[in-house]
Amino acid sequence: MVRQLESVPTVEIDPDGTFKYILVLVLRVGGAEHQDIIRGTAAAEFHNHIFEKVTGRDCEPGTHIVVLGISGGCSVAPLKPPAGQWGQDLEPSAP
Repeated sequence: MVRQLESVPTVEIDPDGTFKYILVLVLRVGGAEHQDIIRGTAAAEFHNHIFEKVTGRDCEPGTHIVVLGISGGCSVAPLKPPAGQWGQDLEPSAP
């Protein structure tokens, strides 16, 4: 049975850490159905490791995937307080 593209999670990234990620277009072959998905993990040494995981899990018979973009060094730290903008204090300066 072919699952619906809507059942494929749109975003799957690690909850924290510094990692690489990829933007992928998943297409249903012979139809107009498609979905953009983002995958990222600190466990991947290279972007192709993420792509291999996507092809094994999110690309089933009847679908085609295309990498639209890659990036690295994305840092996610939800429990850390934000640093000052450009290394400066966020306090307003005295007139």
